[in-house]
Amino acid sequence: MAKALIIDDDYGRLAEAYYLKFPEEPASAKVNFTVEKPQFIPTTSLDTLLSSILTTFKDKKAGTDLVVVTHGNQHGMTMGLFHRHPKTAHTDNLITLMSNESRDEKADKLSLKPDLVDQLIAKMDAVRKVGLGHVAFRGCTIAEKIRNLSTLKDLLGSATVSATKLYSTFGFGLPKYIKDKKTFEKQWALHEKDGHRYDGKSRVILVTRPSKEPLKEIIELYLETEDVMLEWLKKHFVASTTSAVAKAVKNNVPLHYLSAKPPVLPLEYGNYIFDDTST
Repeated sequence: MAKALIIDDDYGRLAEAYYLKFPEEPASAKVNFTVEKPQFIPTTSLDTLLSSILTTFKDKKAGTDLVVVTHGNQHGMTMGLFHRHPKTAHTDNLITLMSNESRDEKADKLSLKPDLVDQLIAKMDAVRKVGLGHVAFRGCTIAEKIRNLSTLKDLLGSATVSATKLYSTFGFGLPKYIKDKKTFEKQWALHEKDGHRYDGKSRVILVTRPSKEPLKEIIELYLETEDVMLEWLKKHFVASTTSAVAKAVKNNVPLHYLSAKPPVLPLEYGNYIFDDTST
């Protein structure tokens, strides 16, 4: 089992909807987590993330693995050091926080009052004592630079930190069931290169493209028959998906994927997740 802490915004609520239906999360090519009921990081910031970790793991018997859903980029996490603070938790700022510089020097570089620097360091030291195991970040392109992962590992004192170089996306797919064979054949041919196509007892096509709305994508989901939903979910999302879950989501499917052409689905994440030992 793994705990899950999720950014407190609309994107985070998409992630919550996904994990409540599909709790299995590939943390690496060889490791799968079963995610417990996710919790939001209130007024999300580095400060509240550290506080949430301390609260979540006050009982160490519950295990020490963690999934963190956050926004990110090639420089690391993009949440503020404090709520609405202009300085973010980018890797360079985390390195400054953990450096041997004086508290006043850190405060100046991070645009913080010295007592707030002390507060972050105290929480960081407390989190390190938790002894976290594998922390899997679901934040866009954080693994673009391995130093982002090694810095987060140092910050948290965890055994392993992993993330992806691609955009990590959550959303909802509204299935379109196309029973007319000629119409489906046209969609199948049209999305040969950009769609995720599944060919089992019947066929499924998942297509995504950028939306004008920030942090969202347009999702098109085509199914040849209704009864292929369970087969598709078991093949690409959670192998243990039940018929009851497939029935519950048949008209509105919470989705998690890595944005690429075609999109990468959870049970294919292995080759797209990197950890702090990757080169």
